Amino acid sequence: MAGCRSPELGQEQINVWVVADGKTQQVQVQAGSTAGQALEAAGLDVSNLDKSDPPAYTVLSDGDEIRLTRVREEFVTEEVTIPSRDRSPATNRCPKARPAWCNPVSAACKN
Repeated sequence: MAGCRSPELGQEQINVWVVADGKTQQVQVQAGSTAGQALEAAGLDVSNLDKSDPPAYTVLSDGDEIRLTRVREEFVTEEVTIPSRDRSPATNRCPKARPAWCNPVSAACKN
């Protein structure tokens, strides 16, 4: 099962490039470090939505480049009034000839 083990961090240092937030910086990390560890060593706060290439779990080699793409999630709520064709906007009552959807039990349909 030696192939399934994580590589051990060594004493040797490697240099990797980190590209994030419009800047490129060289970071020195221990051999066997992951992309996520290199991003942390670069002083970057990485959110759950952000994407790194290669992925954060990737073990790095000397000279590798990591690109961090920031992702922001935004929700917009918009209220829109949908005009009704079957009810008079002034009285909110059903027309005299009641369509099938207008149940006489409904308060809006009592003329």
